[in-house]
Amino acid sequence: MTVSLVNRYAFCFVFDRSGKVLVLKRADFMRKRPGEWDLPGGRIHDDESLENGVEREVSEETGLKVSALELVTRGSGEHKGETHEFSYFRSIVTYTEISLSEEHTEYEWHEPLVASTLVTYKPHIMGLQVAQALDGYVTQK
Repeated sequence: MTVSLVNRYAFCFVFDRSGKVLVLKRADFMRKRPGEWDLPGGRIHDDESLENGVEREVSEETGLKVSALELVTRGSGEHKGETHEFSYFRSIVTYTEISLSEEHTEYEWHEPLVASTLVTYKPHIMGLQVAQALDGYVTQK
């Protein structure tokens, strides 16, 4: 019997109060998807809940504290004998001063439609489409 390794990832659509979403540009030294526009988030530790993991990842990568996380969508897929689970959350932040980690070189705030043209990683695009379609994705104006 073959045991499949499960890799858990969580990402966050971080919205500001005007409805713009945060995107980050991956550093050129990154092993996967160097130089691509990305969302805050990443791999979740085995002992972490999805919520705690995405809060940690967003904080490490941007310096932002997200709260009132809302699960947008989840999905999974198989690649090279491993299962990859993806969870997408959304949150609205009022404090938008970014402090990037070394994993990213730039950040920008964009309307969701524009962000979906910058981000090329298919799971992110699909998640952003679901996040946009939810009623009230911007609840503070």
